[in-house]
Amino acid sequence: MSNNAPRLRELQNWFYHYVVAPYGVEDAKQSVGEENPESVPLQGWISANDEDQAVLRLDVYANMYFFRLMGIFQDQFNALFHVLGERSFQLMCIDYLKAHPPTTYSLDDAKDEIPSFLKEHTPPDQPPWLYELAVLENARKNMIVAPDSDFLKPEDLQSIPPEQWGSIRFSLRPSHALFHFSHPVYKVWRAVEDEEPIPGIEEEPCDILLWRHDLTVHHRVISPKEAAAVRMLEEGCTFEEICLSFIDNPDDENLDEAVLQQSIQEAYQTLAGWVQRGMLLPLQ
Repeated sequence: MSNNAPRLRELQNWFYHYVVAPYGVEDAKQSVGEENPESVPLQGWISANDEDQAVLRLDVYANMYFFRLMGIFQDQFNALFHVLGERSFQLMCIDYLKAHPPTTYSLDDAKDEIPSFLKEHTPPDQPPWLYELAVLENARKNMIVAPDSDFLKPEDLQSIPPEQWGSIRFSLRPSHALFHFSHPVYKVWRAVEDEEPIPGIEEEPCDILLWRHDLTVHHRVISPKEAAAVRMLEEGCTFEEICLSFIDNPDDENLDEAVLQQSIQEAYQTLAGWVQRGMLLPLQ
C-alpha cells in the first residue's frame, strides 16, 4: 500500500456515507464523491475487478443496512405499516432516512423522528392521523425502556392522617406519558393488534394516558378532567388543588356543598385508580 493510501478513519467515513445513502451506492457516487473526491473510483479502495463490481459489493452492505432498518421500523410501527401498506411504507422509510440518517450506534434511536417527519410529510392520499398513530406507537415502544421505580401501594395511603391529605403532592412514575390527539388512533392500533380490519375513524379529540407497570405497557382514554389532573401532578400541585380542579366552577361563591363533596369523591376515585394501576411514586 502506498503512502497515499487512505487511513482507517477515512475508509470508515467513506464506507458509512456510501452505505447509508438512501438511493444506492451508484447514485451516491456523485454526492459522496463531491465531498470525498478521493473515494472515487470505488475500485481504488474496494477489492474488485472493475468499478461495477466494486459498486455491487458495496451495495450488498447498503441493502443489508437499509432492509435491517426497515425491518426495525416495521416492528416499531406495525400499525403504521398496515395502514400504509408495504410499498408506501418502504418509500416513507427511504424519504425519512434521507432526511434523518441515524446519528447514534443504537438502531432503536433511528426511529424516534418518524412521528415528526410524518407530521410534515404525510402523503396527500393518506389519512391525516398517521402522525398521531406514529406518536402512539413510538411512545409505547419507548415506554418499555423508560426508567423503572418503586410505586405507591394502596396500603401506603392508610397511614395518612386526614388533616394531611390536602397538602400531599403525589408524583407520577417516570414510565408514563400523556397525549392529546385529534383522532382516536388507539382504535386503529387495537385493530391491528387483534388482526381485525382497520376501522375508518373521524376527528374525535381524546386524551390518552400511557404507563408501564411491571413489564407491560398500557394505555387508555381518560376524561378531560383526569387529563388536567395528570398535568397538575406533573406540575407538582397538591391534592387539594387537584380536588378543586374536578369542580366545574370552583370560583362560584354559591357552590353547593353536595357538588363540592361529589368533586372531592371523584378526585379520590381517580387517585385510587392511579394507585391500583401502579402509576404513582411512593410518598416522600
